[in-house]
Amino acid sequence: YCMSQHRSSPVSAPTSPSSPDPEPASHRETGSHVEDTVPGPLLAERRSRLHRRRVVRLSAVTVAIAALVGLTVVYGRLSSRQATMAAASPLLGKPAPPFALRALDGQPITSRSLEGNVLVVNFWASWCVACREEATNLESFYKRWSGTGLHLAGIVYADSASDARAFDTEYKITFPSVMDPGGATALDYGVTGVPETFVISPSGTVVAHLVGAVGPTTLDSVLTQLSGGSRPIERQGPGFRQAPSGR
Repeated sequence: YCMSQHRSSPVSAPTSPSSPDPEPASHRETGSHVEDTVPGPLLAERRSRLHRRRVVRLSAVTVAIAALVGLTVVYGRLSSRQATMAAASPLLGKPAPPFALRALDGQPITSRSLEGNVLVVNFWASWCVACREEATNLESFYKRWSGTGLHLAGIVYADSASDARAFDTEYKITFPSVMDPGGATALDYGVTGVPETFVISPSGTVVAHLVGAVGPTTLDSVLTQLSGGSRPIERQGPGFRQAPSGR
C-alpha cells in the first residue's frame, strides 16, 4: 500500500518571549553526550538517564519484533493446518440449491436441466492458484465420466468473464462454466473460498463436499465410495472424511 508523499517547507515555530529556555544551552544534551560544563554529579545523573531511555527504547523494539515473529509463526501454522482441517457442510444429505445461470458462451444452464444424473459442481476462479492446479484433473475426470451421463459444471467465483474464458482456453476446458452474478449461488452453497466442489446425486441431494484442489483420481474415488453405499462425504485437504451417519 503506497501513499503519495507531499512535502512542505519546514516552518520554524515562533519563540514566545515570555517562555524562557527551560534549560541553559550549556546544560543541554548534545547527541550522545552532555556538555562538559555540567557539574560532575549532574553529568553522571544525565548520562544514567540517557542510558535508561535507550534501554527502554531497545526493549520496546525487541518486544515489537518478537510479537511480529510470533504472529507470523501462528499464521503459518494455521495456514498449513487449513488443508487438513475438515469443516462440515450443512448441505450434506440435503437437496442442492437450484441455480439458473449463463455459461461463458452465453447459453443458459440450470440445475433442473442437469437432473437425473450425477452432477459435479465446482466453484473456481482464474486468480486461484489451487484452481489452476486442479484444472487438468477436472478436465480429465470429465472426459472419463461424461460418457456415463455425468455432468460437470464450473461456477465462476468473484471473477470476470474475460479472465474466466482465458482460463478455460489455457487449460482446454470442455465442460461448461457459468457466471454467478453477485455470487448468489456461491452464497446458497455456503462457499467461503475456492476451489470447492460438490457432488450431487441423480435425485438432487448433496452427497459430497470437497474443499481444496482435487487430485487426479479424487472424484473417481468419491464416486466409487458413493456407489458402494457410502454415507455423504466431506473432505478438506488430501484425505477423505465421511459425514456422520445421522446425515
